[in-house]
This record gives sequence, structure tokens and C-alpha cells, in this order.
Amino acid sequence: MVYLSNNPTDPIEHCEVNPTIPNPETESVAELRAQIRRLQSRLAAVRRAYADLVAACRAALGAHADGEADPLVYLRDELPEPPPEHPLHTDRRGGGA
Repeated sequence: MVYLSNNPTDPIEHCEVNPTIPNPETESVAELRAQIRRLQSRLAAVRRAYADLVAACRAALGAHADGEADPLVYLRDELPEPPPEHPLHTDRRGGGA
């Protein structure tokens, strides 16, 4: 699991990585290169998500400083909807989906 917050119940992306050291006798160089490309792709996705969250935080802080009525809208737009069993899920708040 990859987390971008201090709360381990807030996964951003599920990422299973085999932590074992590859055995050169059983894995080819091509397989290792493919695994590196997959991991690089996942790392890039996590970095993009983190950058988007940082930008949303900065926008929310700027909106608050400007006196906007709802500065947290920038964060709400960026964060994924909580899972159905989560207390903050839209249906449990009496709203949407």
C-alpha cells in the first residue's frame, strides 16, 4: 500500500511489490527491466498525486487568505471519495451519489 498521509487508512494507490531479491539464475534481464518500468510508472503516478495534493493545499490556503467562502473546495475536488463504509462517505452525510 502506498500512503501519502500520516493516516495508514488513506491509501492513494495500491502497489504490490515483491520485496525479494531477484535471483539472476531464475529471472532474466528483460523481466527485471519490465519490473523496473512498472515500478517507475507507479512511482510517477504517486508523485503526480502528491504534487496535485500539494497544489490543492496551496490553493486552499490562498483562497482562505483571500477570504473566499469555501476555501476547502480545492481539497475536496482533489481528494477521492471515501469508501462506502467510511463515516465521511457522501451517502452517510446525507448527500449525493
